[in-house]
Amino acid sequence: MSPFIRRPFMAIRPLALRTMFLVVGASWVGLPAVVAAADAPGSCAGISATSAKNTWISQTISSATDVDWFRFTIASGTRAQATLGNLPADFDLSLYTGCATLVAESRRDGREFDEIYRYLPAGTYQLKVKGFNGAFSATPYSVRLRALASGTPVLSTSTWTDTSGRLHIAGEILNNTAEPRRWLQVDATLRDAGATAIGTAVGYAKVATVAPWSRAPFEIVTRKPTGFATASVRVCTPGASGTCLSGEATAAPFGGLTVQTSPSFLDSSGRRHYRGTVANAAPMTARLTRAVVTVYGPLGEVRGLASGFTEPRAVLSGATAGYEVVGVGSAAPNRYSTVATASSVGCTPGPRYGGAQENMVPPLARATASGRVALTFDMGGRMTPAVDILQLLVANGVCATIFPTGAISRTTQGQAALAVVKAHPELFELGNHTLNHCDLVRGGGGAPGATEATFCRSLAPSPTEAEVKLELTEGDRWIREYAGMVTTPLWRAPYGVSNLDVRTWAAEVGWTKHVKWDIDTIDWRPISDGGPTARSMTLKVVNGAKSGSIVLMHLGGYETLDALQSMIDGLRSRGFTLTSVSDVAQ
Repeated sequence: MSPFIRRPFMAIRPLALRTMFLVVGASWVGLPAVVAAADAPGSCAGISATSAKNTWISQTISSATDVDWFRFTIASGTRAQATLGNLPADFDLSLYTGCATLVAESRRDGREFDEIYRYLPAGTYQLKVKGFNGAFSATPYSVRLRALASGTPVLSTSTWTDTSGRLHIAGEILNNTAEPRRWLQVDATLRDAGATAIGTAVGYAKVATVAPWSRAPFEIVTRKPTGFATASVRVCTPGASGTCLSGEATAAPFGGLTVQTSPSFLDSSGRRHYRGTVANAAPMTARLTRAVVTVYGPLGEVRGLASGFTEPRAVLSGATAGYEVVGVGSAAPNRYSTVATASSVGCTPGPRYGGAQENMVPPLARATASGRVALTFDMGGRMTPAVDILQLLVANGVCATIFPTGAISRTTQGQAALAVVKAHPELFELGNHTLNHCDLVRGGGGAPGATEATFCRSLAPSPTEAEVKLELTEGDRWIREYAGMVTTPLWRAPYGVSNLDVRTWAAEVGWTKHVKWDIDTIDWRPISDGGPTARSMTLKVVNGAKSGSIVLMHLGGYETLDALQSMIDGLRSRGFTLTSVSDVAQ
């Protein structure tokens, strides 16, 4: 049954839908102004004029016996959405043909908005609004019937700014087709008060495959440009006819999950908590199981999202796991819904990939790489967003491989980053990026400062065997000092520069696996110097990934933090498991 069509609610109605959260400071786009109209007739036969489609109409149920009727004409068959919102009391919505033939109705609890979504052949239709058990109010309600575009239209969006100044754009996509749609990309154009485009951003549906006639939430998080006023969004399905580009992961979406919600509550800080359970009826274990909460306003518009993992994250076949998701803001919204997502494959930072000396050049062609992509982060210079990037990976349950230098490990920022890594051995593994970030073939280079650069110049024109080995062993000593984790056998040469001699020397002291990459985000370069935007970085990774790909990023990348959430959502929407180099390689 479509999530838009609900069975009629009787006098005893679910409590779990009564108490919800609202994102503070949100603004909503794509919602036309409500238009006041003359008092609607109290009978279908009394309708004398046809109401305008796609327009909110304001009316009042002013007494216990008052009933309002509206007529709409559909010129050609279409899927349509009727919404009854801004409810001052418990009102119900019914759709008729010929005044006497009931087509559908929505009778949600209390002041929750009512909604009907279905295919309507060409013809004339009537909407009926009445109070439940005689409910009425002098305050107006709003009603609308709108024809929905075929394909994957955006139903509504909202925007708000978080405490760190980042812009959030959240909304819902409707799959208004008879076919499942996957890899749904959402492009956002950011505009100023004069409607001039001042930026772009990209995101993806939170549900990997959206079933026919159903909806999926999305959220884009990006840097807020100066002068921002509004955002316009559209859905782009990469490839023709809803298909995806070459290199698409073929993993099927995980099915068989059902959600049972419990009443939400406010904590002492005024944050709203959403609790419930996820049951796994599939024949295999559900891994990285997550509850995604979509919050709606009084007109059925999305006002925000929240999500979190079940405990445990791996839910055995036939088992149930609980979740608790913390939202932002204490005000109760009109309604919320919860869906569960999972993967048949989890991520792992190991066991460590061992064996003979190897220059690992991805995409890796081996059985363990199927459907897997490794996100890797070098850590040697700029460190401004490093902790935030690591915390975002933790929040999303993403395994990754980090390559620190010994020099950066000795800094305050480096130690803060390694503390996050050390606290999450279930997600992160470390590789060696040397002590001073020197070019190990020609000398020169060096990071993060002048001391390292001066030392690296002294190694020109070619570091010796002893100098190369010392760069690795001393780098590892400082990394282990603050991370408490080994780096062998993984290493990455600074600037990616190595030769057979250098790799052989490295292998002789324990670093047998030199890790290259096939997708370079170039995030070390700022936009002002020709570097990528967050949107271009995300699209490069999501569209270019293949099974066995290794993505190069930096914990100090200029746009990496802005790109990362959409990158994670996009890769997962393609069916990829995001994991470590060791997990992909062995």
